[in-house]
Amino acid sequence: MGCAVVQYQNCEKYKNNADFARLIICVDEADGVVIKGRVYSAFLHSEHPFYTLEQVISLAEQVFDLNSFPQASFGKRYFRTSSEKQKINRGETMGNLHVIDEKQLQSGEKGTFVVRVMFRQCATWQGTVSWVEGNKTQNFRSMLELVHLMEDALGVDDVVWESAPEEEV
Repeated sequence: MGCAVVQYQNCEKYKNNADFARLIICVDEADGVVIKGRVYSAFLHSEHPFYTLEQVISLAEQVFDLNSFPQASFGKRYFRTSSEKQKINRGETMGNLHVIDEKQLQSGEKGTFVVRVMFRQCATWQGTVSWVEGNKTQNFRSMLELVHLMEDALGVDDVVWESAPEEEV
């Protein structure tokens, strides 16, 4: 499965940083806690496979940190020093961006989601998620809520807990 991308030599389209904070998540397999598929972002030159939602979150955090948008309200803490880590040239990366032509993207076999992260506050994400096949959009207040919304759309989370019977006073 592939996708069509259009390369922009000048990154005028990215003066509005919202494009950096958009992810397109195509889910091809959803079975219980296993969710596999492909993720797209302006920073990725092509589809990027994932085998857990944790990989999607980690990749997105790298993209957001590189662009400083949405800006994190908390600094990350590390065990290792910065000299022990890989250095990324931000200018070079920004100059080699590819823009995804969303009209030509292939959908996920189980579901397709467009995630727009507006804020990274309280060490989590806030934004909107659109479920393409269901033609529905919801706001989310945390990464956990985003995961629950995606699982609900995919039919992974089919358990409904009954409320406890009210005690008579």
